[in-house]
Formats: sequence, C-alpha cells, structure tokens
Amino acid sequence: MSLVGLVLVPWTSPSVERRLTSCAAPAIAGGGGRGGVGRKHVERLLSSLHSIPGDENSPAAVDRLVRKFLLSCSKPAARVALSMYRRITGASWFRWNAKIAASVVPLLDAMGLYAEAEGLMCEADSRLKVRELVVFYCDLIEAYAKRGMREKVFEVRARLLLRGIPAGRGHEKGCGVMLDSGLSVDTICANMILSCYGDGGQLTEMVTWLRQMRDSNVPFSIRTCNSVLNSCPGLSSMLRDHQTRPLTLKKLMEMLEEEGCGNEETSLVQELVSSNVLLQTLDWSPSEGKLDLHGYHLCSAFLAVLLWIEELKARLLDRGAEGKVIPRQISIICGSGKHSNTMGESPVKRLVSVSLFHLGSPLRIDRKNVGRLMAGGTAVRDWLLKMEGS
Repeated sequence: MSLVGLVLVPWTSPSVERRLTSCAAPAIAGGGGRGGVGRKHVERLLSSLHSIPGDENSPAAVDRLVRKFLLSCSKPAARVALSMYRRITGASWFRWNAKIAASVVPLLDAMGLYAEAEGLMCEADSRLKVRELVVFYCDLIEAYAKRGMREKVFEVRARLLLRGIPAGRGHEKGCGVMLDSGLSVDTICANMILSCYGDGGQLTEMVTWLRQMRDSNVPFSIRTCNSVLNSCPGLSSMLRDHQTRPLTLKKLMEMLEEEGCGNEETSLVQELVSSNVLLQTLDWSPSEGKLDLHGYHLCSAFLAVLLWIEELKARLLDRGAEGKVIPRQISIICGSGKHSNTMGESPVKRLVSVSLFHLGSPLRIDRKNVGRLMAGGTAVRDWLLKMEGS
C-alpha cells in the first residue's frame, strides 16, 4: 500500500472521532519509540483533532493540524503516524489531500522510505490535473526546503522540467524558506528560478528576483546572463539584422526604450551591466588582453562585446591610462563551433566578427586558431581613438 498521506476527512460527528481514535490506539501502543516521544506527540495530535468543532470549517482546521504535526514530528512519531495511516486508509470517511501528501513525501525520504515517497508522487501525478499538480509540486519544494533537503529540491525541479511544467513560484518560495532556515541559497538555486520565469515569459518577476539575488549577495554567473537575456524578445530581434543592430551600449539602451521592448527588458539589461558579470572572463596582462566567450549564448556574447569595448576605452583612453602598458595583443575567444548545431559554424563567432567589422575593428580571425579574433594592442587603441573622434 502506498503512503498517500496522513489525510483526514471532515469531523462531522463524534462517532467518526471515536473511530479514528480506535484505529490509532494500536499504532500508538506499538510505535512510541524510546521514552515514548512518538506516543506523546501522536496523543497530542489526537487530542487536538478531538477538540475541533464539528462545523463547516473543520476540514481546513484538520489539514492545518496534520501539516503542523508532519513538519515537527520526530522519526519515532512519524513511524507511529504512518502506522496509524495504514489502519485508517480503509475507512469510509478517508479522503486524499494533495497538500498534506506534499508534506508527507519529505518525511518518507527522511526515514529512508524512498519507494513509498516515489509511490506517493506517482499517485499525485495520476490523480491531479496540471494546475493542481503545479500547486502540489510547489508545496513539495517548500516542504523539502523546510527540512533542508536541497538535493531533493533539485530533483523535484528536474521532475517538473521532464513534465514541461514551470514552477518559478515554488522555487522562489523554497529558496525563501531555505534562507529563513539559515541555509545558503547559491547561484545554482537562483538560476533555476530565473529559468522557470524565463520559460513563462515572466520578465517582471525576473527583474525582482535579480534584485533579490543582488541584495542577498548571491553572485551572478554566465548562466544567469544566458537565462535572463534569452528571455528578452526585443533584444533577440535586434540581433537578427546586422544592418540595424546597435553597436554601442548607449545605442542599445536607447533602442530598447524606443522600440517598445518594455521597462522589464531595459531593467534586466541594466541589472546585468551594473553587475559586471559579463566581463568576469576578461584576462588582462602585458602580453594579452583576452575576453573568453565560451559558454556565452548569443545575446550574452553580444552584450559582453559592447561592455568589452567600454572597458577597453576605460583602460586605454581614459585619464590615468597614459603611461600604462598596452597589451601586445588583444583578442576575443569565440570558439570554432565544435558544440554548435552545425559543426564548425559558431553563431557567436559570426555575430562578434560581423559586429566588429561594422565598427571598423582591426580584430581579425587568427590563422592558427579559427575560433579566435585578435589584433595588436596599439592597433586596438588607435581604433578606439578613431571611434571617440568620430
């Protein structure tokens, strides 16, 4: 028998309460564990259930009490609860409840009853419609987070993706619970939420979540940028036409506002620009100034190049740059297309090389490494001076 959940029906008559107590009594007697911890815990639950008024609001009150019990009970008490469950599932007044089921699954996992936990989730899959199933999995994410079972949060996320169901709200709530419990929420957790919001086109929520990441000192990553910028339809459309593509950061921001892309896209780009995450792969030394775009998707690579140009101006042209050593060569690593849809054709390299060509850049494809654009440092500085003077 699968452990569907410790779920109880409306308390409409004292006779039902007596039947529950009689069903539970053998379980309590046999499952108290050392010191009777489980026994006392379950007796308190039964006492609370018995005191619920028999009115129309009693089902909700029962659900609240049982959920509270499941969240706080020890392993001995949990074993008693599950034993009691086995005895009451055959009762005519028993009913299935998704929210309590979501509370039971982490309890089963914590006790090592993995097959039972999986059976409960499978039963939810078969019983619930899509909208109800989303709520179930969001509750499940929260329940795992409250128990500090971060790996299980990831497993639920994978299960949702396989079913094609986004759960940004559930992950956000789960991360909030983890933070409240003193557990760290890392970039991977935060990126999962961004990915869910992106799948649903929820740009406003993405802006809010990025700011929460920043305020909580959760560092951005290249994957953060990819998830965010891939979700910006206005920015993506700009990259399709190289004739009208914005070639400076200032022009990009102007076009986002002029073409009605919405405040959300502008805010998302501004958040990433201010974080400077897109230039975290810029290496600078007397021998070479190198920007490595491996792992960047198209929109991220494009924005990184615009930021790279502004960074070069600051390092080579701005006040205080006089007398500084100019790197012998400056390069951008785009990759040769080994991991592209079409072997040997790198969309990132094509985007970067065409954009730099229209800017009159001296960077050219390296004959020894076709995935690399390079030029002498002095030539790049002269090009930047020409851009500033035009």
